[in-house]
Amino acid sequence: MHPTAQGKGLGKELLKKLEEFGKAQGFENLTLNVNKYNLPAINFYKKQGFIKVKEEIIPIGNGYIMDDYVYSKKISAKD
Repeated sequence: MHPTAQGKGLGKELLKKLEEFGKAQGFENLTLNVNKYNLPAINFYKKQGFIKVKEEIIPIGNGYIMDDYVYSKKISAKD
C-alpha cells in the first residue's frame, strides 16, 4: 500500500471484506504472500491474526525471484 494511504484503516477494512467473502464461500483460510523484507507489512498481517506457514522462492522471469513468506489466517470454525 502506498505510504500516504497507510494508517487509515483501509488494509484492515479490505481484509475484513475478504474474510466475510471467504466465509460466505465456505473457505477455511485466507492465505497470502509477503516479501521477507517487508517488515511493516509482516507486522500488519501478524496484528490481523495471520501466522507464517512457510517460505518460498518463486522465479518470475528474467532472472528475478519473489523471496516470500506465506502467511495464513483461519476464517472458519471447521477443523
